[in-house]
Amino acid sequence: MAQHYAFQGYDAGRMARASTKDVPVSVRHSIEICTYLRRKNLQMAKALLQDVLEKKRAVPFRRFTNGVGHKKGMASGRYPVKACKYFLELMNSVETNAQQKGLNTANLYLTHLIAQKGATQFHFSRQRGRTMKSTHLEVVVEEKQARKQQQGQETKKKPEADSKKAAGEKEAKGKEVKTSAPAMESAAIQTPPSNKTVEQPKSAPPKQGKGPIVKGQQKLV
Repeated sequence: MAQHYAFQGYDAGRMARASTKDVPVSVRHSIEICTYLRRKNLQMAKALLQDVLEKKRAVPFRRFTNGVGHKKGMASGRYPVKACKYFLELMNSVETNAQQKGLNTANLYLTHLIAQKGATQFHFSRQRGRTMKSTHLEVVVEEKQARKQQQGQETKKKPEADSKKAAGEKEAKGKEVKTSAPAMESAAIQTPPSNKTVEQPKSAPPKQGKGPIVKGQQKLV
């Protein structure tokens, strides 16, 4: 029977995964542990789980905080020892799978870590029956160096695309300038010179005023 995973986009070349079904732990505790460890380095996550088992460090509770007391250095928190034991086994399992693929276990980080509610099993007894807790756990690790190289390739492609776009715009501008110059020359050749003479405005004749009267001249009546 094939194993089904909730993670989409799994790359077998640079990823490794592991899962466990129907673990007898609390779903709420498992969800809080997943939130605490997600996107961390695998070796760091294993060290944090070991500290919780020894009760040196508490797991912060951010979602299920009803009735949860404060712990040192944080708000609401607890020591889910039973759930951390199963999570530590899951981390060791996915580390072994990564080693078999030839991945560097020092550069692995938790890219996907979820907890889902399992089947509800009923425990029968003489007086009163009880429903048992069960949780499905799933983890996917990815090599950090491979992801950095992929991001570097994407950043290199962007400047190349921008330079090609700028070169195309320069070529288009050069073609426009070349086509506009012959058009202007042809327009100058097609327009013949005009033979019309420009009429200059006629100057008004000087006004004849009354000059001074010379002696010996008689005034005609």
